[in-house]
Amino acid sequence: MTIEDLAVKMDGLATKTDLKIDESVGSLAIMVQNGFMETAKQEDLLALTERVKKIEERLDGHDKEFKGMHQNFDDLFQKIKEIREDMKEADSRADVVDLQIRVSKLEKKIRS
Repeated sequence: MTIEDLAVKMDGLATKTDLKIDESVGSLAIMVQNGFMETAKQEDLLALTERVKKIEERLDGHDKEFKGMHQNFDDLFQKIKEIREDMKEADSRADVVDLQIRVSKLEKKIRS
């Protein structure tokens, strides 16, 4: 085996090693990102749970404030029920963002 052959083999090994390192680092980065997204999703869902509770507390027992608006009142509680059910099935960041938007709309409705 000549020095040139050895150099070619060494280059090949270096390239394979670089690819393996890149692959491993890439896989690790994906795992970290997925872990972060799962944690963020759970924190966001817990925050949404608190927001929905506040909406329910504000609505509960205050139907007099909604005189003549019983259908709207029932609609609000139905939307809260749907949001709670959807929160159990949220499995992506997009689902959480959609829920946040829906809760924000309900919060605006009860403020006005």
